[in-house]
Amino acid sequence: MNAVRISDDALALACGANAVAAAFEAAGWTVEWVSSWGMHWLEPLVEVNGIGWGPMTADRVGEVIEGRADDLCIGPIAAHPFIARQQRLTFARAGRTRPLSLEDYAATGGWQGLERARSLDPAQVIAEVIASGLRGRGGAGFPAGIKWQTVAIAPGGEKYVVCNADEGDSGTFADRMLMEGDPLQLLEGMAICAHAVGAGHGYIYVRSEYPHAIAKLKSALALAESRLAPFTVEVRVGAGAYVCGEETALLNSIEGKRGEVRAKPPLPALEGLFGKPTVVNNVLTLAAVPHILSPGGAEFYARLGIDRSKGTMPIQLAGNVRHGGLYETAFGITLGDLVGRIGGGTASGRPVKAVQVGGPLGAYIHPSQFDLPFDYEAFAAANALIGHGGVVVFDDNTDMAALARFAFEFCAAESCGKCTPCRIGSTRGAELIDRLRAGGKAQADAVEALPQMHNARKAGRSREESLNLIEDLCEVMQLGSLCALRVHPLSGALCPEALARGFRVILGAVLAGGQSTRFGSDKALATLGGETLLQRAVDRLSAWCDAVVVLGREQAPAPCLADWPRPGMGPLGGIAAALHHAQGEGFAAVLTCGVDSVGLPEDLPALLSPAPAYLADQPVIALWPVSAVPAIEAILAGNGKHSLRALAERVGARAVRLDHNPANINTPEDLAQAEKRHGL
Repeated sequence: MNAVRISDDALALACGANAVAAAFEAAGWTVEWVSSWGMHWLEPLVEVNGIGWGPMTADRVGEVIEGRADDLCIGPIAAHPFIARQQRLTFARAGRTRPLSLEDYAATGGWQGLERARSLDPAQVIAEVIASGLRGRGGAGFPAGIKWQTVAIAPGGEKYVVCNADEGDSGTFADRMLMEGDPLQLLEGMAICAHAVGAGHGYIYVRSEYPHAIAKLKSALALAESRLAPFTVEVRVGAGAYVCGEETALLNSIEGKRGEVRAKPPLPALEGLFGKPTVVNNVLTLAAVPHILSPGGAEFYARLGIDRSKGTMPIQLAGNVRHGGLYETAFGITLGDLVGRIGGGTASGRPVKAVQVGGPLGAYIHPSQFDLPFDYEAFAAANALIGHGGVVVFDDNTDMAALARFAFEFCAAESCGKCTPCRIGSTRGAELIDRLRAGGKAQADAVEALPQMHNARKAGRSREESLNLIEDLCEVMQLGSLCALRVHPLSGALCPEALARGFRVILGAVLAGGQSTRFGSDKALATLGGETLLQRAVDRLSAWCDAVVVLGREQAPAPCLADWPRPGMGPLGGIAAALHHAQGEGFAAVLTCGVDSVGLPEDLPALLSPAPAYLADQPVIALWPVSAVPAIEAILAGNGKHSLRALAERVGARAVRLDHNPANINTPEDLAQAEKRHGL
């Protein structure tokens, strides 16, 4: 009998899979419902003897049966470049098995990890998870094994395992796909975790917007009850609050309380659900565990990825992208490869303007940064986050200011209200964006004009002042709130927009030396490859800044400057290289003397002599961090100089501030204000 395989994934059903299945059945074919391959632009995708057709419609089923639908045929699905290039571990069964078939699951390696884990001591299981390098796949990337170990050694006889399936980030769908397509793998991972930490009961907290996933999980629990025993699992359905994706708000929700973020400490690992030690991991983290605990799995997993980002990441491509879907690969692939080679560029065919990674409050990343590798440290160094691995693509028609407003509006709608900076700041931010887009604020609001509003501004704000106020507001929200909604609401959305309006960012600084810097420590530079990391930072900033200057000390890794005109010369060599690079790009040249968090560059006194020959006849601006002024003044005094102004005059430069933030100075007026503010 002829048979066709069709995905019962929610996206395939939404695209008409039921109608396609009914047409095949009407023709006398048998329909076998399987999980999704993750090629969403081809859904509904049908498979006959390994050959795929899509996107399929009910009215073309007859053509497939007769072998006439050549324009829909993609050949063998497993050999399609989108699938063949992947390194699928978590989604190894995607498209290949029936979601609720115990036979299919066991035949593809299911339960092997749990059986082996239960043959080991809990401490051995945790040791293997630690050795694998598995990190949380939903937020900051905390090492999963360390979290398990903390719960395991915590005092108390009652402990819990909680799966965070409240997948609320824009452009993410991996959790949903796994719960709908391979729910038994998630349950196996939770059971392994329970054995390792000594938990007897677990919860899966699922967002209410996932009815198909909820139904699949409940059916899978009924099928696997005997396999999981003595561990038991309960499905809890959330009410749709984004904040409940934060682990402590989620725990409150399970307990029947208002979904508000808890202050830490105590950590959930010590005092979590119902006050007991609790492991909270998300779906992708727990689903990776069965493979790690299979024979040789931990060692194999640790060999994948780069540096501290081990294993694979199911990356979700969404938005204005030609080939949207799920792409699982080892950490280290670049954003350029993901968006261009894998995603096929924009669906509209227009140039990419930006991609947003890490959810609705994640960073907007400019195409000039597309050499950024997909790993936790590189993203953190670029002031971005991987989050749940969602990549949303925008073309050049996108209004970035509108996206910035949406970020504030989203925060206002989803804030739990506990933290004042978030609760009020999000609303004020949306208002500021509206004023900014309307051309500024001509006069003070009625409320601001009241005499009792002592700290309120009594006059209108210019466009530039509004931008500065937004930056200040974002900083307050970041530093003054408890949960992930504190993430900078603009996250770079306004930087390209500001440039489009003619504002100029004068300088971006890259710190090549020091114990702790914006772009990573010396150790990170060495382990990631100093040349790659530093050049990545330089390229990122050069797209938005008039010049990029490398600050550092002699012990900064020499390979950082290997491809530059004056390699191996410490900070002065970096300055020379930056000047050369800036000239080549048509930027104004910049000379900088800087101080990082450790101390002064050892060759700072060299700047006190007449300007080096390679700086002759160059437009020069000397910049110093404000916090470094006293130390620099002391060195100047020791060398017979008297002030920064005197030094600036000596080298024919203007002296302004730099706080390692390229957004400090946006216009020539900002330069003058900075000089006046700091007496330079």
